[in-house]
Amino acid sequence: METVSIPFGPAIRTDQRGNASKDLIMNDISSAAGRAVARIGVRYPLGDRPYSARELTLPEVRAGDIHSFCSPKEGGRLVRVDGLARIAQALLLEFNPDITAYTPRPRLLKVGDASYELCYWCRLRSGEERMLLVVPGTVHGAQRATRRQHREAEALLDAARAAHLPLQFVHEADLLAQPERVALAYRLLPDVQTAARLANRGLLEDEIVALCRRHDRLRFAQISSALGNYALPDVQCVVAYLLHTGALVSDASDRLLRSTILELAP
Repeated sequence: METVSIPFGPAIRTDQRGNASKDLIMNDISSAAGRAVARIGVRYPLGDRPYSARELTLPEVRAGDIHSFCSPKEGGRLVRVDGLARIAQALLLEFNPDITAYTPRPRLLKVGDASYELCYWCRLRSGEERMLLVVPGTVHGAQRATRRQHREAEALLDAARAAHLPLQFVHEADLLAQPERVALAYRLLPDVQTAARLANRGLLEDEIVALCRRHDRLRFAQISSALGNYALPDVQCVVAYLLHTGALVSDASDRLLRSTILELAP
């Protein structure tokens, strides 16, 4: 069976090295966001996953642009992916509270004599499942796809329907066009990892939620001031944890600031 790479979307990556200069914010995700390596327990039911991630081969690791982090949502499991677009997608899945589980490189999809590797399986709170395929080098809605790309897309969708797989295309250019959302997730991730190990996390959660119930909307500086009996880093980690779980929402752009407004999720 042949495994191929197509202009519309690769299955298993070729040996081309990703260009890390596309987004300077994301250059050191692996080193900075992966510092906390202890297993992390959070409020997402892990349960059984229908898929397990295919391990990257040694040639892929040597030739690729590899990023990794320990996922709080996945109970501390190591998420390891190749390329900026795939790590951006992983971080967006990690910090989307509607996503309860996700797995990179879940399976191959056979299309004729070729096989394409899907990038992510994910499950929503509703129970709906999706298969995501990251499409390289295409600006969604801004460039016309070639006839060949249309044929390849239709062939992939037909094969997915035949295999009863809910396939969804994700355009690489769209992912890399969201540097602020990705940067916010990247910067909050170490705090979320640390929050899981705080002995006072439960108490801080209750106090932060109670404050937001009383005052509707608060700046981070107001929350930290009201909780002055707690260490500021602890407050920041638990706020990040509540953003990660979706208990809180904020107007943060690419980082949590003293002026960031926080409120309970609707």
